[in-house]
Amino acid sequence: MDVIWNAHYFTVTDVPAFIATLDTWYASPTGKKSPAQAHLASLSVGGLTPVTHVLSIAYASIAEMESFLDGTANDSERAKLLADLRKVSTHVGADLSRTMKTWGNASMKSLTKP
Repeated sequence: MDVIWNAHYFTVTDVPAFIATLDTWYASPTGKKSPAQAHLASLSVGGLTPVTHVLSIAYASIAEMESFLDGTANDSERAKLLADLRKVSTHVGADLSRTMKTWGNASMKSLTKP
């Protein structure tokens, strides 16, 4: 069960290209090694900030997250991911949270069916 959530906030200017960049990353050899699950959400109500999308990346532990990120710090595929995301978005900020308690039994997979 993933309990560490690293949320990245973006202002996305080209949504299809943003999604294609993430698809390319997760299909790459390095992306396939990622132990994390990722969820992309669009913000459709509010508008208090320039944020249009939130990319939440979940890990089982801080150690798992640090191990993967440290191991890919100089990886060319990760560098390409970041460069390509910068072409179609602005990274507004990020936060790191830990799940304290959950209620209900809905999985993220069931919640994200089109």
